[in-house]
Amino acid sequence: MSETAKIREGASTLSSEEACQRVAQLYHSGMNCDKAVFEVLKDVLDLSKDRWDFTDFYSDKPEDTDQFLCKVVAAGAISIYLDIISKRERERGGNEPIAVEPVERVNALVDAMLEETAAGKGENLTIFDPFAHDRYLKGEVVTGEMRREYQDRATQFLTEFQKTFNCQDCVDILGFDPCSYELYDEETQEEIESGEWMAKCVECMQHIIASIQNEKRGSLGC
Repeated sequence: MSETAKIREGASTLSSEEACQRVAQLYHSGMNCDKAVFEVLKDVLDLSKDRWDFTDFYSDKPEDTDQFLCKVVAAGAISIYLDIISKRERERGGNEPIAVEPVERVNALVDAMLEETAAGKGENLTIFDPFAHDRYLKGEVVTGEMRREYQDRATQFLTEFQKTFNCQDCVDILGFDPCSYELYDEETQEEIESGEWMAKCVECMQHIIASIQNEKRGSLGC
C-alpha cells in the first residue's frame, strides 16, 4: 500500500461526528481544551502516536493580560504544523530517534504563539512562523514549500474560525477568562461557576476538529 493510501485509510477511520463527540468527551472528563484538541487531531491527521505523546501537555497563558488567543485555535494551528513536518519526514523516509520529549516541543510552540498574539497583537497570528520557533527542528528539512503550505492551511483554518465566531481571543468568545475567576465581580464569578460557558468551548473545539478534518480529507480526495 502506498504512503498516500495509508494516510487516506487512517484519515477515514474516524468520522467527523465521532471526532467531535470524542473531543467533547475528553473535555468533559476534565482534560484541558487544547490538550483534548491535540489528542483528537492526532488521530484525524494520522500523527505518530509514539512520537506525539500529549499526556503531559500543558500550555501557559501569557502573563499580565487577559486578552489572549483561544487555546484551541493555537492547538489547531500547531497540529497543522505537526502534520506538515511529519509528512516531510515520511517523504524523506526517516525514522530518526527523538532526542527530546515531543511534548516539550509542542508546549514551547503553543506558548510562543499565545505570547506573540496576546494583548491586542492578534494580527500576528497570520504571520506567526512555527518553523522559526521550533528549536528542535533541523534547519535543512525546512523548505519554502513547507512554509507556504503552513501559511495557506493555517490562514484558511483561522479565517473560517473568525468568520464563525467573529473573534479569536478566549475572553471575547466567552465574555471572561475562566482562569481569572478571582479578578471578577460576584455576578461574573457565579456565571463562571455555573459552567454553562463550557458549551461554547466545546462548540469551538468541534468547529476546529471538523474544519481540519474536512481540509485533510479534501487534500486526499476523500
